[in-house]
Amino acid sequence: NSPATAPLDYLAAQGQAKKHSEKVVSQAQVQQALQQFQASEDRWPKDLQELVKAGFLAAVPVAPAGQRVVYDSNTGTVRMVRVQP
Repeated sequence: NSPATAPLDYLAAQGQAKKHSEKVVSQAQVQQALQQFQASEDRWPKDLQELVKAGFLAAVPVAPAGQRVVYDSNTGTVRMVRVQP
C-alpha cells in the first residue's frame, strides 16, 4: 500500500465492496421470495426455479464470479458459497 498504488488499491476495494453488496442484496431478495412462497403455499419450493414460475422472483439469481447459489429445500435457506477450484 504505497501512494503510487493507492488508486489501484482503491479501485480493487471498491470492486470487492460491490461484489459483496450484490451478493447480500441478491440473497436477501431470494430469502424474501422464499418466505412469501412459504406463506402462500405452506411449504418451501422444491428449487429456486419454482419461485420464478410462481412469480415470486423475476429470475434465479446469478452468483458472483467464484461463487454459486446453494438452496436447501428442507429448510428454505439460500446462501452463496465459494466454488473450490
